[in-house]
Amino acid sequence: MSEDDEKRNPYLALGWAIAVVVLLPAIVSPYLYEIPFRILIGWAVHAMKLLSEIAPHGSTPLLSIGCLLVAILLGHRLTNWFRRARGIESHWKPVHTVIATTLLLLGAAAAISLSGVAHQLAWLRSAPMIVDRSRASEASRASFNARQLWFPLVEYAEEHNRYPETLKDLVREQKLPASILQATRSRSGPTDSFVLLLPGQEPGESSNRPLVIAAISDEKGNQLLVLRESGETQILPVEKTDQILREARAHE
Repeated sequence: MSEDDEKRNPYLALGWAIAVVVLLPAIVSPYLYEIPFRILIGWAVHAMKLLSEIAPHGSTPLLSIGCLLVAILLGHRLTNWFRRARGIESHWKPVHTVIATTLLLLGAAAAISLSGVAHQLAWLRSAPMIVDRSRASEASRASFNARQLWFPLVEYAEEHNRYPETLKDLVREQKLPASILQATRSRSGPTDSFVLLLPGQEPGESSNRPLVIAAISDEKGNQLLVLRESGETQILPVEKTDQILREARAHE
């Protein structure tokens, strides 16, 4: 082995060691690099995103920056005047004013953050420790599923100038999945299905008639989901079922 090879071998071994130390964590868990990446580079990406949003409204940040510069200038002159009035001979440099202003702004930001933390702690203290999210979200999921059913109903009415006789006819003609008729699509237990209130009728002019209903169960107990012709959904007490049915029959 030559002298050059002997000199290169330690550097080669050191290079391999550095490569293993750097690449091994990425192979084991890529998320180990996410925190340092966001600290070093993430702020720049976030700044670029904010700049793209601020650019169309450039006058607002420019006004804020201008006011800040005026405040720094006036604060610097006021500080020098006060020091001279007190007989302090040492000179107050502009960099001192910038540092003091920065500390003041950071203190204000910290105070705002602290108030937000205190607000969240107070809210968490008053909120129940355990919340049944599956039941709490039943109403929102049912509303979303109702809107998914509303689109093919509108298309069917535009094509035939009337609503289908049954929702199964809608599924069969437009080749929709049968699950679209379910207001709640639970993998376990019974599911609540939609009921068409205006079978075979022409679309209304007011677009405020109840079109589809479904009985759902959420954290408040039994509720009634109403889908109107306009696509609006409502969650009403189940006691109003008769009122909704009368409202639908009034337009027959």
